Amino acid sequence: IKRLAPDVRVIIFTMYSNREYIIKMFKIGVSGYVLKESPLSELILAINAAKKGGTYFGTTARMILSEYLRDVEGAKSDEGDFESLSMREREVLKLLADGKTVKEIAGQLCISPKTVESHKYHIMAKLDTRSLADLIKMAIRKKLIEF
Repeated sequence: IKRLAPDVRVIIFTMYSNREYIIKMFKIGVSGYVLKESPLSELILAINAAKKGGTYFGTTARMILSEYLRDVEGAKSDEGDFESLSMREREVLKLLADGKTVKEIAGQLCISPKTVESHKYHIMAKLDTRSLADLIKMAIRKKLIEF
């Protein structure tokens, strides 16, 4: 689906908690991953996050992805300087990683959506990343966000 229609938001609702499968789905860019054994509330959270342009991974998937990103990929030596981020940029990065939309972040931080976009651009430039997924991976590795 993602190959044919990359803009389509895909949520995986499955009984499979296999580590390799979860990692594969994350890498291809699904918007959500929820196990069928999870409470209905997790599926609703995933749907709402995808509708708003965010992502949601259920508890099991988050734990597996967190371990994968920390242990398997590790910190890359060529990453930008995380310490160079301002406090505001760190706030924006954390909220982006939490699946918040630009509009939601703007409202929460009492700044304009254009300012949020500007922060996002500067964060990506400072950390030498090209996508939101790369930013989130780095935030997990640097322990800015926890699952």
